[in-house]
Amino acid sequence: MHVEATSDAGSRKTHIVETTQGSCDTKNVNENHDQKVDVPLEAILDPFKGTPLDKNLKDNQKKTEKSDQPEEETVTQIEFDLSRK
Repeated sequence: MHVEATSDAGSRKTHIVETTQGSCDTKNVNENHDQKVDVPLEAILDPFKGTPLDKNLKDNQKKTEKSDQPEEETVTQIEFDLSRK
């Protein structure tokens, strides 16, 4: 199953700290920023049980991926219950 979607609007918190040392004019920055973000999702989720000929397809799957950022991970979960007449 190929999925292309966008998450609900979330927030990203950024903390910026810049310091300089010396006898010249110094620049010290300590800022917090909150940004609204929509995270795009493109994933191929498989394998699922069943065949295209089944009258009812029902399954769920959960994948966890580690981010390159420490202590950050992405969890993708899909559940479906499809039936045809």
